[in-house]
Amino acid sequence: MRKTHVSLAVLTLVASVSATALAQGVPATQPKFLHIFREQVKPGRLADHTQWETGWPAAAEKAKSPYSYLALASITGPLEVWYVTSYASQAAYGEGVAWEDAQPGLTTEFDRLAKADGEFLADATALQLVSENDFVDRLEKAWSQCPVHGDGRINYDRP
Repeated sequence: MRKTHVSLAVLTLVASVSATALAQGVPATQPKFLHIFREQVKPGRLADHTQWETGWPAAAEKAKSPYSYLALASITGPLEVWYVTSYASQAAYGEGVAWEDAQPGLTTEFDRLAKADGEFLADATALQLVSENDFVDRLEKAWSQCPVHGDGRINYDRP
């Protein structure tokens, strides 16, 4: 029964964040830079973690942050939550970090939240991904130049 309540709480959180993200409009282009913060939640701590996480958007809203993120929670496998933020470039990400640092009290509140957040987490990592728009074109061109048999084996010419 408790597991059902926890699952419903996570589903409600993801649905509300997703609805807010969709209300802002679907992007017409692929983001050039993604920052993903991945948290692995300790077993039995998901409900507490979900409740604690509400402090982050509340602090950002109080500071009138122009930035937003999408939270994605796993429903199978390890208990993970990914916080995804997109930017036009790595420089724009740096500007976002500088903006947060310049807000009175926001860094202090984020530090307080992060310190207590560790109580619920088994692991946390950050990923930064850069879009390679022409990657697929280059891959298709390279693949088309490979001598391939009908069964997918590549034919290597040997001297």
